[in-house]
Amino acid sequence: MVQTNLNDTPLILIVDDDALQREVLQVTLEMNGYKTLTTNNGTSALQYAEKHLPDLILLDVRMNGLDGYEVCYRLRENRHTHRIPIIIISGLERDEDQRIAIEAGANDFLSKPFNRMIMLNRIHTLIHLKQMHEALEARDMLLEKALNGRLTNEDYETIAYLLQNTPQLEPPNLSFNR
Repeated sequence: MVQTNLNDTPLILIVDDDALQREVLQVTLEMNGYKTLTTNNGTSALQYAEKHLPDLILLDVRMNGLDGYEVCYRLRENRHTHRIPIIIISGLERDEDQRIAIEAGANDFLSKPFNRMIMLNRIHTLIHLKQMHEALEARDMLLEKALNGRLTNEDYETIAYLLQNTPQLEPPNLSFNR
């Protein structure tokens, strides 16, 4: 069955070797209703992503060991993590850096220092798109089973859940505490 976490609080993995940057991102996200998980390096980011399957990853580029580009590439190659939205957050600003991030599989790129409102809006949008995609996958799987006459009682419960909980397009509820 396709996993759908339509009503769960979204989990965001923050990957940055700068402790202050991690803390600022963590506080900002938690103040805006997200759960967070943090790490300071690419190797543990890959492990956390596969273990916890976050709804989105905020990923710095410049880190010791595996850099953000390599982490992004490996996440896209892993069948468990390949659909997790990734936003690269970096002090690098050149078009070339952004091109490399997109080619590695990032969904978006924000240059430091970033605007909190823009970051939160992009996070909301990418998580919403992920949830909608998961809901559509679940619906398609159930439709196929229905056409083949193989629906179970659990499938009927899933259908009811999806009908009640499929996310609608709503503007993000953002907090801008200073």
